Amino acid sequence: NNNGVNGIYFLNSSNNDLSDITSNSNGVDGIYFNSSNNRLTRATANSNGGDGVKTRFGETNNTLMHITASNNIASGIYPANNSQLTNITANNNTYGLSIGTSNNILINITANNNSYYGVWLGGTSTNNTLTNLNINNSWRDAIYLTGTTSSNSFTNAVVRNTNSSYYDINFAAEGINGTWIIDSNFANYTFTGAGGLVNFKDSSYGIVSFLEPINGSGTNLSD
Repeated sequence: NNNGVNGIYFLNSSNNDLSDITSNSNGVDGIYFNSSNNRLTRATANSNGGDGVKTRFGETNNTLMHITASNNIASGIYPANNSQLTNITANNNTYGLSIGTSNNILINITANNNSYYGVWLGGTSTNNTLTNLNINNSWRDAIYLTGTTSSNSFTNAVVRNTNSSYYDINFAAEGINGTWIIDSNFANYTFTGAGGLVNFKDSSYGIVSFLEPINGSGTNLSD
């Protein structure tokens, strides 16, 4: 805690198993895995000057479980490619989770009271799966998709109390295709320009897949 730069930093160091870690109030990131493949369990990374937990560089395969990353200046969690995140709490950050990478599996995610977005998906990120996602009281958009992100899925997503001037889900660039919305309901939504291709699945009733982009804005984007 209270380090001038990062609390915990790994560079090109893999196959480490860390548990019961507290890394708070550091100048930059709480925990930073740079080009490293590690397992992190039961960790707290709060009130840091950058991200709470960052594993975003390199083709890595990190596992993060039972993590609390709140009150950080940037993002609570910024995962690398091919990571698995389970039981994550990321509250009161600028971004709850920032995902600019691909092939991540996220399960049981809580992102409340974040001052920009609950979940940001951007860059060239693809094939991210978010299941049991709870976002409450986002100051801006709850879920914000931009860049050329594609083929992401949201299952059992519950979004509440988003700032009424913003959106539960914002497709902020044209051509964001392959999105799956499964057993989820979003109120305010918007698609930029020509929009994108979206698939809807209700486990009780079936699947609707759009063959042409959908666009515009509204107050009920659901399965």
